[in-house]
Amino acid sequence: MTKKTDKEAPQQDPKEPTMADVVAEKIFRRFPEFSELWVTSDGMAFCCQTDAKNHAATLKQKDVSHIKRVPCTN
Repeated sequence: MTKKTDKEAPQQDPKEPTMADVVAEKIFRRFPEFSELWVTSDGMAFCCQTDAKNHAATLKQKDVSHIKRVPCTN
C-alpha cells in the first residue's frame, strides 16, 4: 500500500459562489476600506457583527455569513 503525496491528490473543483459571496464582492468593490463583512440570509451586508446578528434575529433564517476580503494577487 502506497501513500498518496500532495501532487497525486485530486484537485477540487472551485465552489459555486453563495449569495453572501456575491453581495460581499459588490460591497468590497464599492467600499475598499472594508476588510470584512457579515451578510444575513436576506442579503443585507453589515460591517459590524453585532448589527448583523441583531438584524438576523428578526428573520426566519437567522444565518449570518462572515466574509473577509481576499487580497488581489495581480
